[in-house]
Amino acid sequence: MKDNPIELDDFARAFSQLPATAEKIVTDSEESLAAFFHTPRPAYEGYCGPRVKFP
Repeated sequence: MKDNPIELDDFARAFSQLPATAEKIVTDSEESLAAFFHTPRPAYEGYCGPRVKFP
């Protein structure tokens, strides 16, 4: 799509082309994505809101 980008307001073209493009990217990157999503991550420590830890 570098040679023929989809305009921001071209919903019809985006709707018809992007799902297949996204599926191909995910399929091609399946191994690296699996490693990313299956690796445990530490919990996010928020800096504001109800999850803030006060000293």
